[in-house]
Amino acid sequence: MNTASRSENTARNIGVGAVRQVVTLLLAFAVRTVFVRRLGADYTGVNGLYSNILAMLSLAELGVGNVLVYSLYAPLHRGDTGEIQHLLGYYRRIYRLIALAVALLGAAVIPFLPLIISSELPMAQLIVYYVLYLANSVASYLVIYKTTLIQADQKAYLQNMVSAAALVLQYAAQIACLLIWGSYLGYLLIQIACTLLQNAVLSHLADKMYPFLRKKQKCAPMHRKQELNDNIRSMFLYKLATILINNTDNILISVMLGTVFVGYYSNYASLTTYVTTFVSIVITGISASLGNLNAEKDSEKSYAMFRNLIVLFGAITGFCVAAYGAVVQDFIPIWVGEEYLMDTGTVAAVLFTFYLSTIVAPVWMYRETLGLFRQMKYVMFMTALVNILLSILLGHFFGVAGIIGATGLARLCTIFWYEPKVLFHRTFVRSAAVYFKAQGGLLLLNGAVMLLSLLLCARMGHTLMWIILKGITCAAVTALLYTLALGRTAEYRWMLEKGRSFLRKWRKKA
Repeated sequence: MNTASRSENTARNIGVGAVRQVVTLLLAFAVRTVFVRRLGADYTGVNGLYSNILAMLSLAELGVGNVLVYSLYAPLHRGDTGEIQHLLGYYRRIYRLIALAVALLGAAVIPFLPLIISSELPMAQLIVYYVLYLANSVASYLVIYKTTLIQADQKAYLQNMVSAAALVLQYAAQIACLLIWGSYLGYLLIQIACTLLQNAVLSHLADKMYPFLRKKQKCAPMHRKQELNDNIRSMFLYKLATILINNTDNILISVMLGTVFVGYYSNYASLTTYVTTFVSIVITGISASLGNLNAEKDSEKSYAMFRNLIVLFGAITGFCVAAYGAVVQDFIPIWVGEEYLMDTGTVAAVLFTFYLSTIVAPVWMYRETLGLFRQMKYVMFMTALVNILLSILLGHFFGVAGIIGATGLARLCTIFWYEPKVLFHRTFVRSAAVYFKAQGGLLLLNGAVMLLSLLLCARMGHTLMWIILKGITCAAVTALLYTLALGRTAEYRWMLEKGRSFLRKWRKKA
């Protein structure tokens, strides 16, 4: 099992994840640029729509991955290979059933594609493309139970390295395919081949790191099965709700406004996804170590870390929102063309929803690592229902901006206040008022970051060099205002020290 310190594992996971993301992000931009310019808005819209449909089908996963990671923290902390074997044997069987369920559910969607897609492309071709997308999704489930063990053991950096290599190969091949043949079919076939290759490499890596995986894995004992099944059932509504919240926008845009509008919006969504992925590197890098910390059952130490993370993610969110707002309308014309620009209202809706989903990251990191699945399931379902109703209503009046903004409003009305309340009551045993006070302060601080950044950036030009300078300006404004406002707090000093420690460790390895 992992013997390195939590700080070392966190630094390594975040560092490798960041390098991986920079490399793959640059290639992803290149692929997206070539894709849009070679295939146009129709194919871009179809690609975005299929991504949302397949994300909806991942409902079959039932949140098993979250439960698996949580269930592995304690035995990994104890070094109990016997229990780990039992757990992985059980989850291997479950994931095989999940792959079958996704395939069957995906096939059941095919007759309804003409009702969902509004496109001039031949329906026969669209069905073939969909089947290939489905095949790639099914393939992704085959070795999840092994890769989850690597992640729970605080070694996500190894998974990131393999994933980066596979993505570099995939993106390079897809760019060549699009430039030479302009083939969406070839684009999808390359994606499937690289997914299978990545699965094979990760499976071999896990077997090498954990030799006991090669032994015949016995299923979990009955008492554990009952506990695991209870957690999985509790995650079902939560997973369903999360999918309905995060993956219905493109479907609603396609049905209400037309698939071509999915193509326009998906460029903004892609940029948001790239930013979110960078944030996820920090989350993934910290989560396993946080799970290890929470396994010690020291509530005071856990609460102190929670306060630190609130400030950290406040700064990250403030910078991301300011930088996105300052550069996105300059970047879209350079990247894919001026015809793909959308109105300011849509940009504001994207920023509003992104802010509310990212600023609460510490809460749901604790929810996942503490296994608070049962307590949160119903409120997420309420969020999903409110989201769909508001999306239909606001989409009718405000178009794309209304559909996107509805997601943020639904979060604000439900999980934004309920999840912290449950976490503080059950885990920290204190009032959540201190949390909401902190969030109010961060809102004012991040509002100042946004306003000052936009005022300074408004005086700059619109070329690529100016875009880079705008990003640097937003980072400087964030650092300055956070230092002035929070520089004397313990949380700020922790954040500063962790940043310095991270840089020192990476300089030694460089």
